[in-house]
Amino acid sequence: MDDQQITTESRKSTDILECRELFNRYGLDFKFYDVVRVGLKDRISKVKNLEKRLRERGIQFRFGTEVSSISANGQLSITAGKEKFSSRYLIAAPGKIGANWFYSQCENLGIRSINNPLYLGVRLEFPREITAELAKLTDNPKISMVFDNGDYVKTHCFSDKRRVVIADYNGLKLVEGSYLETAESDNAAFNIVTKINLPQWTVPFQHSRRFVEQVNSFGKGRPVVQTVKDLFEFKETDQKALKNLAIAPTLNDCRCADLGHLYSVRFADRLSRFIKQVDKVLPGFGLGENLIYAPFVEWWMKKVDVIRTFETSKPNLYAIGDGAGMSQGIIAAGMRGVACARAIYFKELTGR
Repeated sequence: MDDQQITTESRKSTDILECRELFNRYGLDFKFYDVVRVGLKDRISKVKNLEKRLRERGIQFRFGTEVSSISANGQLSITAGKEKFSSRYLIAAPGKIGANWFYSQCENLGIRSINNPLYLGVRLEFPREITAELAKLTDNPKISMVFDNGDYVKTHCFSDKRRVVIADYNGLKLVEGSYLETAESDNAAFNIVTKINLPQWTVPFQHSRRFVEQVNSFGKGRPVVQTVKDLFEFKETDQKALKNLAIAPTLNDCRCADLGHLYSVRFADRLSRFIKQVDKVLPGFGLGENLIYAPFVEWWMKKVDVIRTFETSKPNLYAIGDGAGMSQGIIAAGMRGVACARAIYFKELTGR
């Protein structure tokens, strides 16, 4: 690293410290984490190459095959349709939509699981110049606030110059950020979520599904949207008014709503106060014409009880993936897949 790079890195570190101190001054916490982003085009090509290499090594794939059950009676096996497959090691890696199914399998197998904190929220879209300087410091800023009663609100999944999109989980329509190479816009966006600690006797997925279905029902099968101004005033946004905003919405397939009714007055209050507080550091964050899309839910899965190598209480049965409560997103899920494979390889070599 030459002197210029050292100077640049030092300056960036200083700027981040100053940024953190500024947020702290207004009762906000600021953190950032380096993040690896994989665009859709890049992701498809990488997965295709990986699949090709695995097929060349004799690995078989059964796409579109539903696994109905997992058994551990003497040996590990799965039932898929009319077929049954047994193996010495079994890795269960369900996706988000498989969380409820995998929880029921763990119940049948006697494998313990606990609730992750559920994050319920929305996605705020605004002109990108509001966070342009922040985006120069990091592409993954995290801003959070703790209220006097312990309520916790934070930002998540920042995207710059991208679009708000619909994520469809078997008919459950959520809003998320897009990182597609072809989806540029003049806007930026954050998820804003509040943490909810559900009782252990509840099933987070079932709780989340009922909520998302309620919001989607109000939106006639679509997400809903509200301006920040109307959020502050606790009223539903007028559909015609959306066409006259200074900001151009990147997601138009929505119905206007009052989030104070669909979520709760308490949630709307916390969201409003958080936006107003961040606006003191990032002027424009609380502009009345900024848009709030809903619903967004994260960590709606129970976390399976595993040891450090991801092995469950059933010997040689491993649990990874979003649906097992181990990750949230494709990169983290992939990393845990690699770690799990290495653990099994080590166990084969050493017997422990």
